[in-house]
Amino acid sequence: ATGGWPWTDFTPRGTVRRVKWDAVENGNAVSERVFDEGVPLIIEDAPLENWKALRWTPEIIQRQVDVLTNVYVGERELFLYYHDDADLKDSILKGHAARGWQPVYHLENMTTTHFFDQCHKVAERSEEARVSKSGNMLHYYFTGDLKIWRNGPGSSIVDEASASLTRRLFKVPKRFRTSRGNSQEQIVWLGCDGITASTHYDTVHNFFVQIYGGKEFTIFPPSAHAGLHLHPKSHPSWTQAQVVNLEEIDLGRYPLFSSIAKGYSVAVKPGDVLYLPPFWFHRVRSVGISIAVALWSDTNLVDLISDTFSSPVPFEADWTDEKKWIATARYLAIIADKFGPTRDAARRLLHVLSTSRYLSPCVPPKLEQNGCGKESICSVERFQPSGLEKKFDRYAQKLIQAIKRMGPQGVSELKLFDFFDDLISWGSQGKEPNDCQSSTCLASSQFCGDSKIESGGKKTETKAGDASDDSNEETSISSGDRNDENSSKLVCWALQHCFV
Repeated sequence: ATGGWPWTDFTPRGTVRRVKWDAVENGNAVSERVFDEGVPLIIEDAPLENWKALRWTPEIIQRQVDVLTNVYVGERELFLYYHDDADLKDSILKGHAARGWQPVYHLENMTTTHFFDQCHKVAERSEEARVSKSGNMLHYYFTGDLKIWRNGPGSSIVDEASASLTRRLFKVPKRFRTSRGNSQEQIVWLGCDGITASTHYDTVHNFFVQIYGGKEFTIFPPSAHAGLHLHPKSHPSWTQAQVVNLEEIDLGRYPLFSSIAKGYSVAVKPGDVLYLPPFWFHRVRSVGISIAVALWSDTNLVDLISDTFSSPVPFEADWTDEKKWIATARYLAIIADKFGPTRDAARRLLHVLSTSRYLSPCVPPKLEQNGCGKESICSVERFQPSGLEKKFDRYAQKLIQAIKRMGPQGVSELKLFDFFDDLISWGSQGKEPNDCQSSTCLASSQFCGDSKIESGGKKTETKAGDASDDSNEETSISSGDRNDENSSKLVCWALQHCFV
């Protein structure tokens, strides 16, 4: 453990290992022990000599592909991805746009000739480089599934990159991949010099093949998630770190970054294959004009995560605002207690949740600080029906069993925090009980600071079951247009009142 956080297991282990293909090959494919070990590797001398894509250059792509669709264009070299699929637009993006949040890039269609021409001008800092309306130089990168070129002039590129060679060499063994699909996505990446993808994680086994130019990776294990201060699930950029500049960290704003070790720095050159396991964080910077192909296969944990997040929770949609608040706070405390392994660790867990995701630290109070009657203020038994406390306990036990099956190295805690985000998104729409507002932890600077992140809402994957055991009715938890100050306030309130 580092930095005093017992759930941070990341310690410095040098640089990412470089290994020869012969050392990881078994039966002319990547050995299962690569996936068993579950750490990044750079594989050299992979037998890709018959893969024509390895000879791609900007000139070859310009000759074979006329137009690039949805090129990312922004005023900064660093691009922070946001989720823009249809299910999220009306909830997350609309909520954040109403508060002034805007993505740091926009999408354009352009010819490949124009794309690479601009890349050269940007690299040269040419006065002829395209600028925004505000006079800032524009930066470009492109990513997409290679099948998008299938029916166009670039069909030969798709044929090359979709060859059975790569599917065979980098096939993920059955026990490590999702049961809901067996395909390997092949994603092309084109980037101008200096283009940087902000620190984030993916849920795939990623074999990243560098073809032209270079890439610099900074890599952290899943256990570093709290120190990287991930955006909450309700934010458009969830799965991305709020810590953007890894070279100059504002520890006043991101205090938990000091609790993790320095990330791995990895230079990837043409012909290298970098294996990134699922849930490992990575920031990626292009060195020169860069061309690469990533071979993605979903992890088997996707199935477990999907099932867990879609399972019923012991809430009802028609609860009063006060009950919604108290029930969520109590359920958070019960879950944290079971994740533990001790009461102190459970309290620290919620403290880290608030500090990391909502940028509002809550100092875990001692039992005698609970103030206005912990047994009455945070008891769901003050409502009907009776027996809800026991039901919370049963549901929490089942949840923790599933969460702990999600693997080592911080993945289980990372996904537990995501689950907490869903619960808090729903519960924070409620109302703090009037009979104890003055003594809640956010009312005292001793416990909590001010929330500093933007807010928004989304329809979560979690469902709320009826409070009676024999009910089959389920209703979705929807976060609406919540305020993240309420999220932090709810966590702090649970810390002060709900560990009984």
